[in-house]
This record gives sequence, C-alpha cells and structure tokens, in this order.
Amino acid sequence: MIAVARIPVQRVQDWIACQAITVEVAAVNAPDHLTIVGSRFEVNACAAGLVQQGASIAEVNVAGPWHSSAMCNAVDEVEVLFKSLTFSSPCRSLYLSATGKQETNPDSLRRMLAAQIAQPILWHPVIESWREVGVQNFVEMGPGRVLLGILRRCWSSHSEYQVTCVESPSGGTQPFRRLLTNLSKEGTLYEKS
Repeated sequence: MIAVARIPVQRVQDWIACQAITVEVAAVNAPDHLTIVGSRFEVNACAAGLVQQGASIAEVNVAGPWHSSAMCNAVDEVEVLFKSLTFSSPCRSLYLSATGKQETNPDSLRRMLAAQIAQPILWHPVIESWREVGVQNFVEMGPGRVLLGILRRCWSSHSEYQVTCVESPSGGTQPFRRLLTNLSKEGTLYEKS
C-alpha cells in the first residue's frame, strides 16, 4: 500500500484505470491524497509512473491488502460474526467510511461495517459531510497525526476545526478514557436529559 499525494484524486484514478495492472484505490482521504493497494511489484510500478506525473509517494506499512477486493473472504467471515451480535439503532447517526454517508439502520450498519473491509475508505466525503453539518471538534486516537493531516488537506480554506490527539506510547486506552470522562463531565459528550 502506498499513499499518493499532491495530484488530484480523479487524475490518479483515471491513470490507474488506463494501466494494465490490478492496483486498487484503498482510501480517498482528501482532494489530493489517496492510498492504493495491490501486489508489491504492481504498486511500485504504479508509484514510479505517478512520481513522473508530480505525485508524492509514501509507503504505508500494513499487514494485508485492506480495503481491496482481496479481502472479500474476510467480509463473509465478519458478516457471519456480526449476525450473532445484536445491533441497535444508535442515538446519533454514524458516518460510514465505506459510503461517506450517515446511517442509523442496524441492519445497514451490520452489513456496511463488514463490507468496508473490502471497500475503499472514503474519508474525504465523510469529512465534507461533517463540515456541512457544522462539526468542528475531533478526537484522534492512536499513534501519529493522520486525521489532523487529512483535515488540513480538506479544510484548509474552510471553517475552523480542532483536533484533540489522544495516544498512549504503550497502546493503552487510559488517555482516551480520561478524555471521555472529562468530556462527559463537561456535558459536551452526551446530551443531558
């Protein structure tokens, strides 16, 4: 998997479609940033061609071909697991990274959460939806500042936003739990009844 930046997403998608390769788009992060996945040989060949067009390339360290058709068998396994779980309607809409849209229907959530394993992540449409409804505060969990970087690419000329980064060097959840506790106390996390 590699990240491709600094050229429009549509241009990258069109270029890949014209090549005799089986590289797939794994994520659309911003208007000028996406990730592609495939065999090492084909991804490297694709990267070389995109660099010639002015793209910036960075390898993404992954354990498998996530968000591509190579993961279809895993989708079936996860669907079977999810059928054994009770899904209820959330009190707020969830934005699905596989569609870029809001969802509240439990059956759709169950199906789409499994399907997203083999479908591209559509961060840019999700972020645009958030911006349209006035979301301005974000919490990023985990190592690095990926969400912050994506927001900068998407919202550079739009309204202000704030990202709170929560990470633990040991991979623990304690910093996130403290953040949730503080937000809950302030009344900003849950609506008061």
